[in-house]
Amino acid sequence: MNPKLKRLKLPNLKNAQLHSPYTMTPAVSVSFNSPQFCLTLQEAKILLNYRKINSFVFFSKVCKPGNPTKKICVAPKVGCENLVGDLKIGPKFDFKKVKSLKFIYGSLIVKDTNLTDFKVFENLLEVVQMNSTKLAIDVQGNKNFQNATISKLQRVYTDHMIGVLFKNNHNSLKFDFKSCISIRNAVNGPDNQFSTSFDGLSCEDMEKLKKPNGGK
Repeated sequence: MNPKLKRLKLPNLKNAQLHSPYTMTPAVSVSFNSPQFCLTLQEAKILLNYRKINSFVFFSKVCKPGNPTKKICVAPKVGCENLVGDLKIGPKFDFKKVKSLKFIYGSLIVKDTNLTDFKVFENLLEVVQMNSTKLAIDVQGNKNFQNATISKLQRVYTDHMIGVLFKNNHNSLKFDFKSCISIRNAVNGPDNQFSTSFDGLSCEDMEKLKKPNGGK
């Protein structure tokens, strides 16, 4: 608990090999600091490296870059690979701006579009939402949306009880068990069974819907 701490200030941090031997003890915990606390993009990438850290607690955010570059942006644009902030996609969104996107440090919000699937996110690897009151992925009201697979997605970080929500999209989406599993497998932590919801259904509920007599 460091109520005055606003930055870690670790500009020379290059890598971190961290592990907690205890199941219920996080390897990394960054919490109860100043409301203005944030991690630099470099710190976030290292501390949240999905290949090295299995257990962590972050109540933080990623600092907005002082000097956005072609590959680091605060609003979607062609060529950007790292978006710091929420990505909000609506009916008139220009999808050329997200084809190069690899990392979202905020929420992926898709509402009331004509999308049928997520093929536009052909390079997306991670969605990181450190605010426990916000969904990491929020997809609602897309009446033509039938396939939720994000082909290269490796990691979704969320502290929300239900971090990934699909609601009121095409009716067939609730039968898309494979997409549900692929997304849920990307959600951080071992206790992710209820982290993904498709119209109130878990992946197991969706699997039963595909079987005769409700899975009996």
